[in-house]
Amino acid sequence: MRNLRGVILTLMLALPAAGAPAEEPRPPDALLTGLGLSAEKTRYVFADAEAGLRQKYQDAVAARERAMLAEAEAEKGPLIEQGILELQAGEQQLREEIAAMRSASSGMGYGRGRAARYYRNQSEAAAREGQKSVEQVRKQIAQAKKQKPDAKRQQAAEAGARLAYQAAEQAVRDLNEAYDDLVRRYEEARARPGVLEALEAAGRPKKLGYRLGPSEESDKIGKWAKGLLKIRSKRPTSSARSPAGTAGLGGLGSTSGDGKRRP
Repeated sequence: MRNLRGVILTLMLALPAAGAPAEEPRPPDALLTGLGLSAEKTRYVFADAEAGLRQKYQDAVAARERAMLAEAEAEKGPLIEQGILELQAGEQQLREEIAAMRSASSGMGYGRGRAARYYRNQSEAAAREGQKSVEQVRKQIAQAKKQKPDAKRQQAAEAGARLAYQAAEQAVRDLNEAYDDLVRRYEEARARPGVLEALEAAGRPKKLGYRLGPSEESDKIGKWAKGLLKIRSKRPTSSARSPAGTAGLGGLGSTSGDGKRRP
């Protein structure tokens, strides 16, 4: 009887518990999602880090726009001063022309015939028109002098432009650093065992060749920052990347900046 009970107990333990759920198959990209990666188009990316990089890009663009506005404000005074000098030179030239016309008119004398009187009258009319032009120029000069900032305002504008420029430059540097940190994070993920195989497995049902990020947008952002900072990328270009599933970090080129002092 004891032997029979033992056999029954052994069989009961060997059978699976009634109603126990079967273990679900593991998704092919479980390793990738476990690292915090998510699929985006044909790449697996760190979505939060990518969003943070885009925000830094928007901040850098806004900082550059503020620097441009501040620089334009600082340049306003010198431009107005240059305009005043040009107006004054034009006024002087008009005065010399008027003096020459009046001198020629007086040299014609009086009573020398109808032709002489005609040219004298023409010369005097031209001189009067020239004088009107002089008055208009003088009004323009007066208006420009009112618009010209005083020395204190000019110094404040120049100081503001310097600060805005430094802030914009730092924003671009922060953006470039964030992009480099993101690239290193993808490189570290790529070096983990099984990641490349997981990329191939994730793409096989969809017939896609997945690769690791950065995303295309982040690559463009990094290229923009490095171009402004005149930094040459050490990463391979798109044409030099390995086949899908074996590389996966994308590539950068280098661009030149806008050629001005602004970042």
